[in-house]
Amino acid sequence: MSGLLICDCCGGGYTILGKDRYGCATRRAKGTCTNGRTILRQRIETRVLSGLRDRLLTPKLVEEFVRSFAEQMAISSGGRVAGGWSTSESLLTLSAGWQACCAR
Repeated sequence: MSGLLICDCCGGGYTILGKDRYGCATRRAKGTCTNGRTILRQRIETRVLSGLRDRLLTPKLVEEFVRSFAEQMAISSGGRVAGGWSTSESLLTLSAGWQACCAR
């Protein structure tokens, strides 16, 4: 996450401070930022992963991915995929897996 998190006070990056906290790198390195707030690594990772799941694993995007994947598999395998499953069987399996993932 270092380099992806930005300090709202100075615009500098957040970096890992100590074992499990993120804080303003500018404050730490130069002492020129007044932002002394930190956040637990686990908390920010949970927030980021939840945001990604909520925005990227929407039913519409999952449906489009599964459709596109199945289409490409059909093109490359002549309508059959590994294990002798048909493309439609694979599509159902993928769709169920993605839907279960989205429900988490």
